[in-house]
Amino acid sequence: MNIKLLLLLFSGLLLNATSVLAGIVINNTRVIYPEEKSEVTVRLESENDHSSLVQSWIDSGNKDQSIKKIKVPFLLLPPITRIEPHQGQTLRIHYLGEGFTLPADRESVFWLNVLDIPPRSSGKAENLLQMAIRTRIKLFFRPKALKGGSSSDAAEKVIWRRVKDHNKALLEAENHSPFYVSITSVEARSGNKTVNTEGKMIAPFSKATYAFDDNNISVSKFKYFYINDYGASVPIEREI
Repeated sequence: MNIKLLLLLFSGLLLNATSVLAGIVINNTRVIYPEEKSEVTVRLESENDHSSLVQSWIDSGNKDQSIKKIKVPFLLLPPITRIEPHQGQTLRIHYLGEGFTLPADRESVFWLNVLDIPPRSSGKAENLLQMAIRTRIKLFFRPKALKGGSSSDAAEKVIWRRVKDHNKALLEAENHSPFYVSITSVEARSGNKTVNTEGKMIAPFSKATYAFDDNNISVSKFKYFYINDYGASVPIEREI
């Protein structure tokens, strides 16, 4: 059987397969862990019509690292749980502290992973495509020394500059704060023209650049959208 025929058969199988998609929803879009807290909780809710086996873990940024090799200063309970249809489960995250040294003058970022493993097929469907779906959200560890400040203040005080790189239109954002600033998108206006570019997260005391597809624009006014601690998208308008 030649390669072209194999590809056609495989494509047809995918088109006729029944997809079983996960429905485990994390009620947060991000997790904030203040150092002074003994624990923080995250709520999971099932929108599935079937029971789900759910595995949860925290990583330090490498999404492909084996769970057995991950070392983070947190204990997450329960790491594996069964959630019944349309029911929920609370995850508890404890900061261990001992044996780990995190910066005291700025936030640290980790990632909470939730893997929804669907039940095995009963075999009734002729072609059944089952998928384990992983959801991954940011977990920010906030040291006690930062008490009194806020990530929203940090996002609103970002310093912006126009820069040029090989005739490419760029905006540079500088974060002078100890908080992470999560910018989802930047919308720039040049005359009657509006262009958009995808956002980036800016680490504490760091810079990020945002490039636009149209190299000929001269950015004078723009709007950027950041995510606050509650997961809401907040627009800020600037002129430079």
